Amino acid sequence: MRESKKIDGYRQELLRKNIEPKRKPLKDKEEAVKVLEEKLRKDGQTLSANERRSTEEKLATEVKELKRLREDVEIEIQKTERELIQKSFRDIGGVINKIAESEGYTVIFERTGAGIAYFKDFHDITGKIINQLQ
Repeated sequence: MRESKKIDGYRQELLRKNIEPKRKPLKDKEEAVKVLEEKLRKDGQTLSANERRSTEEKLATEVKELKRLREDVEIEIQKTERELIQKSFRDIGGVINKIAESEGYTVIFERTGAGIAYFKDFHDITGKIINQLQ
């Protein structure tokens, strides 16, 4: 999954489609919070009690919304990663099946899989799988 250009393309597409649209509102909200914090820092002493309280309440609301937006983006990133993994595994599985059928393999083990006590490197088809995923 790390070496395949095709899978990296999936990642870029999913990020562009699912994550990028949510980043702009997040950045806008971060900027609004910064502006309010700066206003309180600079003008806090000169504001009337009502203006100060109003600005503090608005800041608290903006911070809550910012936190919610960040959580939404994080959830979307996790969802995107799951989609990427599912799509990648389908493609990898298809390539493995194609190689197994065309070259007559009965069983193919993942090289890093637990429980494999021995195998000969010359039966390693990882390179073939990666090439077909390109």
